Amino acid sequence: MSGLLNELHMEFGLRSVVVFHGTMGYAEFEAMLVREFELTRKEQALAGVNVARAVAELLPGGSPETPLEHLKVMSGEQLRHFCRRSVAAGVEKLLRLQQEALRAGRGWGDEGSGAEQGNAKFAQGEVVLKKARFGELKDFTTGLVGKIGLPNPRLMEV
Repeated sequence: MSGLLNELHMEFGLRSVVVFHGTMGYAEFEAMLVREFELTRKEQALAGVNVARAVAELLPGGSPETPLEHLKVMSGEQLRHFCRRSVAAGVEKLLRLQQEALRAGRGWGDEGSGAEQGNAKFAQGEVVLKKARFGELKDFTTGLVGKIGLPNPRLMEV
């Protein structure tokens, strides 16, 4: 069963939260798997909408070493106010834009095809995948030397 679960996780991009418990029946397992698949797809779609980035832009303070430092000093009331006012308004704005895009016939996150959208699971964090631009055959045959030239053999002497 473990091997089957690993295959399902890899095939559908599911997290390891779907686990088979010995006392679980098939219907319960299937419901849990379907729910996790649905959540994973929504999570992938929201990655294209950049919800986490919107929250990051709203969160004050922090540094590259401790980006969420400001959370530590917020009181419970300040955090509640931040979530209900700032985060909710920022997320609503993003979702409203996405709603307009969907109503206009575009897909989630971008105007790409379903296959391109499914590749969001291979992005890291908020990094959005870009389409590769390919050159011509001469670019391939000349290689880097054709683009930037030969390296300087006396680099250390310069």
